[in-house]
Amino acid sequence: MQMRRCPGCMSLTDRPQCPVCGWREGQGNKPQQLQPGTVLQGRYVIGKALGQGGFGITYLSWDLRLEQQVAVKEFFPSSLVTRNTQHSTTVQLFDDTAGDCYEASLARFLREAKALAVFSDVPEIVTIYGCFEENHTAYIVMEYVKGSNLAQYGKLRGGTLGVEETLQILRPVMAALDTVHKAGFVHRDISPDNIILDPTGGAKLLDFGAVRAVENPAADKDLTHSTEAILKHGFAPMEQYRSRGGIGPWTDEYALCATIWYCLTGKLPPEAPSRATGEPGPDWSSIPGLEPHQRAALEKGMSMAPGDRYPSVGALSEALFSPRPKPVPAGKWIAAAAVGIAVLLALVLIVPRLLTDHPAPTEASEPTEASAPTETAAPTETAAPTETAAPTESSGLTESPGPETTEPEATAPVRQTFVMMPSADFSGIDTDRLEYQPIWGQYTYLRRDVRTIRFHSSTEGAASNAWDVSAGKNGTVLAWLDGSVLHVAADGNIAANPDGSWMFAYFTNLETVDFGDCFDTSQVTTMHGMFLGCYNLSVLDLSGFQTGSVTKMRGMFQYCESLTALNLNGLQTGSVTDMREMFRDCKLLQTLDVSGFDTARVTNMYAMFSTCTALVKLDLGSFDTSRVTNMGYMFSACRSLEEVNVSGFDTSNVINMEGMFRWCGVLREPDLSGWDVSRVSTFSGFMDDGMTINGRPWKEFFR
Repeated sequence: MQMRRCPGCMSLTDRPQCPVCGWREGQGNKPQQLQPGTVLQGRYVIGKALGQGGFGITYLSWDLRLEQQVAVKEFFPSSLVTRNTQHSTTVQLFDDTAGDCYEASLARFLREAKALAVFSDVPEIVTIYGCFEENHTAYIVMEYVKGSNLAQYGKLRGGTLGVEETLQILRPVMAALDTVHKAGFVHRDISPDNIILDPTGGAKLLDFGAVRAVENPAADKDLTHSTEAILKHGFAPMEQYRSRGGIGPWTDEYALCATIWYCLTGKLPPEAPSRATGEPGPDWSSIPGLEPHQRAALEKGMSMAPGDRYPSVGALSEALFSPRPKPVPAGKWIAAAAVGIAVLLALVLIVPRLLTDHPAPTEASEPTEASAPTETAAPTETAAPTETAAPTESSGLTESPGPETTEPEATAPVRQTFVMMPSADFSGIDTDRLEYQPIWGQYTYLRRDVRTIRFHSSTEGAASNAWDVSAGKNGTVLAWLDGSVLHVAADGNIAANPDGSWMFAYFTNLETVDFGDCFDTSQVTTMHGMFLGCYNLSVLDLSGFQTGSVTKMRGMFQYCESLTALNLNGLQTGSVTDMREMFRDCKLLQTLDVSGFDTARVTNMYAMFSTCTALVKLDLGSFDTSRVTNMGYMFSACRSLEEVNVSGFDTSNVINMEGMFRWCGVLREPDLSGWDVSRVSTFSGFMDDGMTINGRPWKEFFR
């Protein structure tokens, strides 16, 4: 098959499903969005849609001339236009009467995009490469930044960020925004979604699709409320709810403070209209770690009236970050005063007496015998340590006259175990973007950057770029990236968090894992998706894993498409209840030994071996399936499977057998003579047409 660019990540591939991001051939965007493969200006190949708001659609694209990824933002005000790309790429107005408004907005979109290109030297602002008109609309071509936005990063960190981290992330963004304001523009769409954490470090401000010139009223005279009201509820101040609300730098200032509130609390701030009718504003005093001067600055920045806010984002930043001297507690003042009085008394009462008793020698005087140190001034014999001060035999510190057997026997030191932080929660995040998620609690390095993972039982030699991945955030477990090698170290054993879900998921370029005889899984209770999406992982040895407490192994090795050797010897599965999709899409596995599995508690085996296309033989004779209710698609698309031993299956509780052996074209007829299918309600596509059970068409088996 010919190599082509994957619309999901722009990697070169010849497979129907991209091994890097999972994009499937034929997958498209929504009907109103440009479809993958569309070429604009004869240069920009459209890929997947990255996002759509009220003002436009952003696409991942490929620049044919520069041969690099770019982002293309299409002007698409959804309140005014529509389109069905199955018929045409040209946008259409809902109402012809809105034509003047649309054209004015379109012209301003282009004019201000060109003006923003002058900020290409500001690293915190996404670089704009150019803009053009096509399809009765306009497009901005800009830098494509890989990474998590601030909202996603907060979610990965457990929902909230600390005060210091939040302010340090946003400080350079404030400076960049102040530069934009001084040039006469206002962003109007500041929110955690539009601040992306650059994998190379720092943060960038995205999405200038709603930008407008502050001092250009002539351009706005024909605009209606539908195009002017660019709103994100909770982040938009009251002036954005009005068509002539007096937009200015103070507008972005309010949204910045609202963004800080969201990062610190994980909650949306109260909406401005609700506050205008009496609902209280954000309670900044409820946030631990916020200094009083910072709290006052944020309260002022989120004032309802624009005139009550700071005159600029620069002034807000200065108020937040200017140092404040810490007041000395009253107790310390009293102590200092007491010391001062004591010194004064010494000077007044003691020094004159000393001068009287021992007058200072004159120049002519020589030291006399009496003035020399006397014998009594030397330490006396009684001042020397006595014998009784030496360690006694009972203390165990003196030499023992006994035999050498009193010395403790040399034993290997017991390693202390340190727990890693919880794995990321990927629920709600676009699957196509998971490889771009940060590694464990930071945002500089991405999962796709890693080719090798190594665990170490000593932190000696930890790199200067190491970060804390311990559960208690106490520095006991460190991680650092050296090229494409991810190191994890502790001075002892490293315990995976009890929630091991997604731990290594979507390390898409990961090839090897060295657990270093120090990786402890005894506390883990779920391994849901633990290695899911490790497309390039070829060999995996889990023989040292302790999994006696694990209850969920759903999707544990799903999409490990390059896996050729998987050692599961010793894996304990006696507590596991869910094995759904456990080996799904392990396409290169030719052999798989699961004979040691204890499946007595398992209730779900849906698609457990689905699409293991290279698997030839599978012996499941030891499987206890007495509690299993779902066997749908269990072996589907195992196209090379010739023999499977399922004769001992207890299917008395199974309800779903849909597609169970579908697309198993070379499978010899399995022995199902002992199966009880009386409770099965779903069995369509159980086998391919023409396949038989006990010499009869398979459909008769369910009569």
